[in-house]
Amino acid sequence: HIIRSIIEYYSRHRDPIAIIQWDQEKAFDRINHVYLLETLKRLGFGSNFISWIKLLYLNATFKIKINNSITDPISFKSGIRQGCPLSGGLFVLCIEPLLHNIRRNARIPGVLPPGSQFPSVVRSILNKDNVNVNIKLSAYADDVCTIAFNVNDERETQAMFELYNNASGGKTNKDKTIIFWISDWLDPPNFKSKIEREYCHFLGVPIDTKGKIPSIELDKMILNVN
Repeated sequence: HIIRSIIEYYSRHRDPIAIIQWDQEKAFDRINHVYLLETLKRLGFGSNFISWIKLLYLNATFKIKINNSITDPISFKSGIRQGCPLSGGLFVLCIEPLLHNIRRNARIPGVLPPGSQFPSVVRSILNKDNVNVNIKLSAYADDVCTIAFNVNDERETQAMFELYNNASGGKTNKDKTIIFWISDWLDPPNFKSKIEREYCHFLGVPIDTKGKIPSIELDKMILNVN
């Protein structure tokens, strides 16, 4: 897990860093269908594929059953159908513009992997020159984590989310967004989001400031399995 590796590295070197877990309210349900189709077009998908997606989503309706009565058809303009085999892939494509904007934003520094300061090392691994190897985020579907060192990094990343939200219909839940501060000697900057300093859950796995699973949480996980 890349986030766990970053936490371990910065904790070992005692360099302060923050991991921001961005909470997106009803992430799948809020994707605007026009944005979905335009994203597919911009990403280079063919007209035949896009026409099939249009068939599934444009002018779609649903009915609600209440006390054995069924409502008239109700149209909806947003939402990716969860449970559909295509839903995961479509959502990943829809969120890619957000991730791309964060990665290419020079005002969001990210972190450099060890050895990346040597061009010859990067060239030998990637077989390319002038490659940006800064790690700025980790994303799995709607679970998005970004790197921050100060309030400006948080603010700049928030601006990228707002740009995405305005285009897609998304919404960032500021009350549930969490900043995991990694430092045992320096207090965190005046971040706007809630700050955790002991441990956080990443993809359901609790990780402490050393990059380890806390023993008390590990015991709970073992008991649940048993």
